[in-house]
Amino acid sequence: KLLDDKERLTEQLLRELTALVSRMGGDDVVGELDDIVKAYSMKYEEEVGTSYEKERALEFSRQKQYMESQLSAIDKSNRQNESYLRHDNQAKTEENAMLVKEINQMR
Repeated sequence: KLLDDKERLTEQLLRELTALVSRMGGDDVVGELDDIVKAYSMKYEEEVGTSYEKERALEFSRQKQYMESQLSAIDKSNRQNESYLRHDNQAKTEENAMLVKEINQMR
């Protein structure tokens, strides 16, 4: 996209320069050419800068969304692991209590 913008601006600059050269001649051409080049440089920097900032903002938004989805998945996984470990711990505690009761009965 940036290449297309640059090519479009370059073509427009070339057309204006050609028109200027055909209209004028001599020392006035140099000053006019300088003004046109400066104007197009500023236009290009504004357009590229704006589109670059928009692309950066969009990329930041995509990265943020991706990170949020990853955190959500990790959170879900942690909750499942916590639930499993809590259940496993409870089952082992019950088994341990039963074994202690059996040992006490055998004495």
